[in-house]
This record gives sequence, structure tokens and C-alpha cells, in this order.
Amino acid sequence: MIDEVDHRLRAWVGRVLGEVPVCLGLPARESVERGVGLYLLELGPAARERTMRRPLLRVSLCYLVTAGAGTPEEAHHLLGELIFAAMEEPAFEVDMAPVPVELWSALQVVPRPAFRLRVPLERESFIRPVNPTRRACGDRPLG
Repeated sequence: MIDEVDHRLRAWVGRVLGEVPVCLGLPARESVERGVGLYLLELGPAARERTMRRPLLRVSLCYLVTAGAGTPEEAHHLLGELIFAAMEEPAFEVDMAPVPVELWSALQVVPRPAFRLRVPLERESFIRPVNPTRRACGDRPLG
């Protein structure tokens, strides 16, 4: 299922920037090629939706979004186009908090401009809803 989100994000980048390579792996250490990095950084909880039908199970996928190009100006342009396009997507949550230096060190990558993009992943639960009526032994209502 996560691979489906990866595919949708690649398509979204294509709609925003046109024909641009998209990498789902770690940001390259010395990347100067034109392209976008969408690294799945973490999985987190998302609010559960409660309905009368089967409940939806929800997860939040957090991607680290980076851009590379022949010049810093071109990379900045790509990143700027992506961040504003992401802000217009109702299902996306954009996190512009600075990426901690410790994360860049752990990834063994030189710090660069980036933002985090949180995307929901939903799946219908296979568990049947429980009838809220509780009865004691002998079919008498509790009371």
C-alpha cells in the first residue's frame, strides 16, 4: 500500500514540475543532477475516522522532500514549486520546521533546503464493528 502512495507522489511531482527524475532513496550526498528526492522518513499515527461502517485505519507517511539541480538557483526553484503545490493539496500536510542537523548527520548527507510532507494512508478495517448494546447473563439488560 505504501508503494501506491509512492506512485501517487511521483505522479504529483510530474504534474507540478514536468519530466523530472524522482528518487525514493536517501538524498544523494553530492547530488547535482536535476531531480527530486522523496525519502520516506517515518510512519506516524493519524486520526481515526469513526463511521457506522467499518472503521478506517489511518497512518501518516512522512517524506523528506529535497531537490537537486545543476545550480543552487534551479534546485531552489524546484523546491519552491513543490512546496507551494503541496500547500494547495488538501490531503497533504507540509512541515517546514528546520530539519535537525542530527538527521542530516545520521543520513550522512550535507544539510540542504528541504521540507517534510505528510501524506495519509488509509485502509478499511477488517474487524466488524461491535454492537454497543451490552447484556448480562440471561439476556437481561445491564442496569
